[in-house]
Amino acid sequence: MRIYVRRFVTLVVTVALAGSFGMSGTSVLASSGGNGTPTGVTNGGTNPSGPSQSATWTLAQSQIYANKLQGLSRVAVAFGTPASRAYVPLGLSQGSVKTLLCPTTTSTLCGPPASASVPDYNTNEPNGYYGYQCGPTVGHNALGAYGVNIAIGTGSYPYATGLTQEMRTTSSNGTDRTYMPYSLNRHQSQNTYVWQTLGSPAGSTNGVTDLLNYTVDDIWYKDSPIYNIATYGYDPIVGAYRYPISQWSGVYIRHYIAAYAYSSSGSYISITDSAVKYSYTGSQRYTQYYENIWAAVHNHPLIDAILW
Repeated sequence: MRIYVRRFVTLVVTVALAGSFGMSGTSVLASSGGNGTPTGVTNGGTNPSGPSQSATWTLAQSQIYANKLQGLSRVAVAFGTPASRAYVPLGLSQGSVKTLLCPTTTSTLCGPPASASVPDYNTNEPNGYYGYQCGPTVGHNALGAYGVNIAIGTGSYPYATGLTQEMRTTSSNGTDRTYMPYSLNRHQSQNTYVWQTLGSPAGSTNGVTDLLNYTVDDIWYKDSPIYNIATYGYDPIVGAYRYPISQWSGVYIRHYIAAYAYSSSGSYISITDSAVKYSYTGSQRYTQYYENIWAAVHNHPLIDAILW
């Protein structure tokens, strides 16, 4: 988690500073990072491409992913949302929707319920509010959906343990997106995690619907999706700089969070968060309107994406 602390003195000062603060990261650096240095050319790590992620999938992992793609189309039909253009690996065969999602007394063409949830661990980040292990911690918490308890670990890559070692998390740069899918996929066989781009073209405001569709599909399938966010920035939908997630109002961080539930046909998403503002030892759960979650994802300097 990369953290920038900013306190408001007056509304006038807030407006005056908004542009440079939100996009250039010129505020005081309060800690080492959560996903990439703020001044390097990567500015938040790297964004792995679809082909680079699916190149090592087994046949079983490919089938699981194909199942989710079919489920994705059911979400759009059930909730009346525009279809999302998900990544489809070359040569991927069509899957069949898992029977566990549909009552045996109905057709297998059933759709998602209006609300659903999965288990989560909601463990706090070991290094606390000013730490760097939000990546491994969000992975640990998301694996709670499968009842898999993998240690977050200690240290800094390459001298680390647990998920911190697997995700190559460092005390200086935090967690790059690249290594997260492989780490999560090796500890469970129910989901095939992949970074999925939001928006068509990537980063456009129609990514709001993508985020809803992917989140609902994941949780319907008993999986926990992960978002890479920045808590402050320009929201093109409302046309203003803002903190879209109220729990982080006044504090700018680059961070990883996971979803464990949705309600109102995906309009509201419940989050498990490994950190609490101004706390060294806390974790929290909260619910946000899906557009606010998208805005936080969109704030991050990397391309808009969801790890689903």
